[in-house]
Amino acid sequence: RPEGTEGLAFASLAHVDVFVHAFNATQEVAFLNAARDHFLSLARYEKAAWRDRGFLWNDHAIASRVGVALRLWQAYRNHPSFDEAVAREMLEHVARCVALLADPNHFTAWSNHGVMQNLALLQAAAAFPTIVDAPVVQREAMRRLALQWDFYLSREGVVLEHSAAYHAEGTLLLSSALELALAAGLPVPADWAQPLDRAKAFLADITRPDGTLPPFGDTRLQSGRSTALANTAAPAPLAATPLTLYPVSGYAVMRQNAAAGSTSHVVVNWSNFPAQAHKHADELGLTLWAAGRGWITPTGYAPYGSPQRWPTERWLGSNAPHNVAEGATGSRTARLVGSAGNNHCALLDVERVGAEGGFRRQVVDLAAKRWIVIDWPLGPGVSAGWEAMWTWEPDLVVRQSGPNQYIASDGAGQPMTIAFASTSLPPVTTVRYGSLEPFGGWSATEDGVKRTQALHLAAQRGAPVATLLDQSGHVVALTARLDAADRWTLAGPGWSLTRNGDTVSGSGEAQPCRLLAQPAADVASERQQIHEALQLATATYPKYRNVDSYRDRMALLLAAALGIQLLVSASVIRWARRFATLLHGPVLLAWLALWGWLSFVYFA
Repeated sequence: RPEGTEGLAFASLAHVDVFVHAFNATQEVAFLNAARDHFLSLARYEKAAWRDRGFLWNDHAIASRVGVALRLWQAYRNHPSFDEAVAREMLEHVARCVALLADPNHFTAWSNHGVMQNLALLQAAAAFPTIVDAPVVQREAMRRLALQWDFYLSREGVVLEHSAAYHAEGTLLLSSALELALAAGLPVPADWAQPLDRAKAFLADITRPDGTLPPFGDTRLQSGRSTALANTAAPAPLAATPLTLYPVSGYAVMRQNAAAGSTSHVVVNWSNFPAQAHKHADELGLTLWAAGRGWITPTGYAPYGSPQRWPTERWLGSNAPHNVAEGATGSRTARLVGSAGNNHCALLDVERVGAEGGFRRQVVDLAAKRWIVIDWPLGPGVSAGWEAMWTWEPDLVVRQSGPNQYIASDGAGQPMTIAFASTSLPPVTTVRYGSLEPFGGWSATEDGVKRTQALHLAAQRGAPVATLLDQSGHVVALTARLDAADRWTLAGPGWSLTRNGDTVSGSGEAQPCRLLAQPAADVASERQQIHEALQLATATYPKYRNVDSYRDRMALLLAAALGIQLLVSASVIRWARRFATLLHGPVLLAWLALWGWLSFVYFA
């Protein structure tokens, strides 16, 4: 009974899928026999099971088993080794899976697991129409998809699960569901196609020039081109535009072309739909890719059950500014304040606020070789100071070059300099490398969670801090005068940048940068519609909970209580032993009745 991600893969029959793919590639019958035998083994165990062990009846696992059964059936049904008795067992298991997937008490409406369930129902109806009641199954899947569509995917085309990887997966799931519905001739709502096209465009927009996804949220740092991007047949990455905004969903993509022709790619995230899946405490965090490689990264998708999982979901898993003692689950909101962009530079101005205070972050991209981040603490809660964690990709070596100045290099291309400055109280920066307490210096890659170097920034007594990331080749000596969020000046060797009200202008090397910040539109009503759509879904389909462990603990507790009662009655009521013996039967029945009510009514 494997647990964790291994248990999910086992219950999903991932090993069977490997055998099926191996058979299709080689036509070696040993692979087909192994797939058949392992499939039947789990099917027989599941049929005889009384209890949900591991991930046996997990929504994700059941949906995945339908897809595996489809691919195994396609390989097995016309093979000379075909056996009717085996086929009957396979199809019976598919029918049981479909019954569970269609059960309203087992439907995970609020997350991508529910979309998987509906896709599996459409797959089963298409592949096994005589085994399941195809019209009924199709109608149920489409009705539930229509309920999910309004909160799972925004009108901007963003899957609202706070993750580049889950956006890619969600786009693939929805695209597959739409293809199956159209192939079956089912009526499809007219307002589905356009957001799905936008989802593919957003996927292309956040995909970096090397084909990898930025590892924000539950996303692993990739070493090569995203297979999810290829599977969704997304359009080619967008031509370099200074700034693309998704204000409802909470994202911005900043692109600039350097003079040498290389492109920079920055993704800023302020997405916060807390009732939806995979939420990290990471609003105002960013990722940076430039000069052909990634530089600044969040920790990413640490596996559930790993020691890095819990702290990764909290603030230090990203470079988002936050109060030192700030919790990860408090009520808070984030919004776009303003923005501007041209062919030389771009400005993004975002903020988040909550009961524990808040922050305003401004990001300036200067010609794909210099990036400025200014963080302003807002409201109460900053007297103890605030912090941020600047994590580097694992193959970079970071060394200190001066007070609050560091240089990161991979030993091949142009290095990246990072420097920090404040007006009065200088921040304190320290290097962390693979540390759990205090947390810092981890990157979740496709090969596991790796140690990496990270810079912990500690700001004193609520002082604003400017961070400079520079790839110009200069030795950096950053100075900052930070009077207010709309009135500041930064300067380095041969350049300066000033904001005065809505106007941002540069001099020296930054001279081509002249921007007029435009205030953002109010998107509160659109976000409220998403929230109401989710509330409707969760009210219609409350979250399923496996309470078997509660039943087990309650049974042990009641057995212990009964044993204590019998011991007490045997020792205390000696003078009425005969009378007490007569009571033992009714008392035992009463305890059994209480156990039955708790197990099958209260914990139903």
